[in-house]
Amino acid sequence: MLCTLTIHSVATACDEWAAMVVSVNGYVVVKDSQALHSSGATVQPDALICPGQQLEVGADSRAAIYLSNNSFVRLDQNTVLSFPSTQQAGSFWVELQQGVTHFISRITQRFGVKTPYANAVVDGTEFLVTATDSASQVSVIEGQVTVAGTQVNQPENHQQATLSAGKKAILSGKADIDIIDIATTETVDWAVYFPPAMFMDRLQQGANSEALAAAAGHLDQNRPDLAIETLKNLT
Repeated sequence: MLCTLTIHSVATACDEWAAMVVSVNGYVVVKDSQALHSSGATVQPDALICPGQQLEVGADSRAAIYLSNNSFVRLDQNTVLSFPSTQQAGSFWVELQQGVTHFISRITQRFGVKTPYANAVVDGTEFLVTATDSASQVSVIEGQVTVAGTQVNQPENHQQATLSAGKKAILSGKADIDIIDIATTETVDWAVYFPPAMFMDRLQQGANSEALAAAAGHLDQNRPDLAIETLKNLT
């Protein structure tokens, strides 16, 4: 018989955590890489995610996490994000299996996001990554991101491109990368825009889970103005 555990009983087993859960709305579980078919463990704010684990966000649910490389990530519904068991020295990678993730990053080391169709290496501060069965998309809101195709059946045709703010790359296993212009203000309509400098500083203090959860609640009520005010009150 499978049972559901609390994340704290699992996460404390790792000394070098990969991510910290900031807020949860709905159904979010974590699974070990060797037990992906299990029911997993439900997560709560302040829980730690270890290398080798995978976060899964259910339907009509969302989550926000803080990565150990000083990045903030919002995960939309039906998103699966994995954390490799090991990292190369001086780099930090996550693997987006499916779904939509919104990243705000203050880079302290090489940071990359792997998807089924693309790898994205980050040189910027805010970007969106989407993974589906048919394609991967990388949208840059601020800064710069380099993307490259990952389809193993066409290694000789792999292309790469460097995206600046206002650009989206679509990779679907073809030789070419489709790049289009986007309106950055519309790209993250499901997520509050957090001013990166203030937000990252406050996250590092590790004592703002209630305020962050309140901000997420305001967003669910379609009141991003109140969410931003909640975060401003942390200063």
